[in-house]
Amino acid sequence: MRSIGRVLLRGLMVLLPTVLTVYVCWWLIQSGESLLGGIIPKERYRPGMGLLAAVVLVFVVGLLTRLWLFRWVVDVIEGELNRIPLVKTLFGSIKDLVSFFPGQKTRPGMQKVVLAELGGAQILGIVVRETFVGLPEAFSREGEVLVYLPVSYQLGGHVVWMKASSLVEVKMSVPDAMRFAMTGGMSTTSGGQTAHPASST
Repeated sequence: MRSIGRVLLRGLMVLLPTVLTVYVCWWLIQSGESLLGGIIPKERYRPGMGLLAAVVLVFVVGLLTRLWLFRWVVDVIEGELNRIPLVKTLFGSIKDLVSFFPGQKTRPGMQKVVLAELGGAQILGIVVRETFVGLPEAFSREGEVLVYLPVSYQLGGHVVWMKASSLVEVKMSVPDAMRFAMTGGMSTTSGGQTAHPASST
C-alpha cells in the first residue's frame, strides 16, 4: 500500500503544477472572452473574438504609452484614484506589485536582491528604498536602507530597516528571488547566483 501511495504522490507532483497553470490560463482567457465578448453584437460575435479584442486593446494601450498626452491623462487618473480612501491603498499595492515584473521601471535600488542577517541566520530580501525623500523624518536613518523580507507560500512579508553595510548583495533578479522565497527555496533559476557585500549608502 505504501508503494501505491508513493506512486500516486509522484503522479500528483507531476500533474498538479501543469493542471493549475492550465486552469489559471483558461480562467484568464474565459474572463477576457466574457468581458469583451459582450461588447460585440451577437450577430457578429464568433468564439475567440473577445480574447482577440482584449489582446488588441492591451497592444493599443502599450502603443499609446509612447505619447506624452496619453501618459499625462493616465497620471491624472492615477492621481484621482490616490485621493480616494481605501481605493488608493488597493491601487498603490497593485501598482507596486506590478513594478516587480521584468522590464518595469522601478525606484533606484528596487532591483537589488540581498541576504540579510537576522538572529544569526541569513534571510533573502529585496532592497526597496535607499533614500527616504518625501517620507517622515523618522524614516530616514543614517547608513540604513529599507528591506522587504518575503514569506514563503504566501503573498506577505516584513519591511525592516537594516544597515546597508551588513547586507550581502546577490546577483539575482527580483522575480527569481520572489519565486525562490515564495516556494520555500524549492524553485530553480536560469542563471547562477553569486553574492558579494552590498555597497553602503
